[in-house]
Order: sequence, then structure tokens, then C-alpha cells
Amino acid sequence: MKRLSFSTQIATLWAMVAAICTMLVAVVWLMAASAESQQAAGAKRQAATACAKVASRYSLSQPPCAACQF
Repeated sequence: MKRLSFSTQIATLWAMVAAICTMLVAVVWLMAASAESQQAAGAKRQAATACAKVASRYSLSQPPCAACQF
């Protein structure tokens, strides 16, 4: 079996390194994107909880009689 030239071996090595780096970038990007959506969902839940608390406090501060409401 004939051996490949040194320059071909180096080019093949760099091509494999580039392919591995591309795959790692893709994996990190996908993980970051999923973490971002999870953080956004958590922030929405916290905002909804805060709004519900404000609404409940507001409803407790309303006058008890219907004639007193504006």
C-alpha cells in the first residue's frame, strides 16, 4: 500500500480538526439555545407569579361595597 504524502496527511489532519471544532460549536450552540429558552420560560413564570400577587393585593385593597367602587 502506497503511503500518502506528508502534505496530504497534514491537510487531512487539519480537515478532521476543523470538522471536530465545527461539531463542538454546534453542540455548544444548541445547548446555549435550549438553556436560553428555559431561562425565558422561568422568567415568564416569575412574571406571572408576581402579577398574580400584585392582583391579589389590589383585590384585597378594594372597598367591600359595590356602591363604593368607581
